[in-house]
Amino acid sequence: MNTDTWGRFLCFSGHARLLTRDIRVVACQFRDAYVRVRGVFPGVCFLGNRFDTTGPAFVRIPTNPTGQFMNAEIRQNVFLSGAEPASHVIQGLTFSGECVFEDNRPALRDTVIVGPAASERAWEEDHPAVTGQPAKPAK
Repeated sequence: MNTDTWGRFLCFSGHARLLTRDIRVVACQFRDAYVRVRGVFPGVCFLGNRFDTTGPAFVRIPTNPTGQFMNAEIRQNVFLSGAEPASHVIQGLTFSGECVFEDNRPALRDTVIVGPAASERAWEEDHPAVTGQPAKPAK
């Protein structure tokens, strides 16, 4: 799928009926890899992970209208940029519902805005090599 042009990542590709839910990512180490999110994911937990990245750890795909974690738990994760705490952990990803941010380094509790649930829940493929079609323009 030409993923070498995208960089290294863990991709969350959601289902419009929210059937992709209750995912746990526990005690993983991400080196220069990030979490790409397209769609809405209820009940996602990131527990005790280490992110050592040069950019944000959680990213909404810019060509997709929705990237959201609903009722998420983000606990005891370490976000680094080199040896220093990361200054930019989230890019474009939104959070909704009853989210928990505890014991992360750096602390995320006061920097993450929890907003309303997304009305658009589907995702659209943004890479033309997968479908053989031109990429759809961003909405």
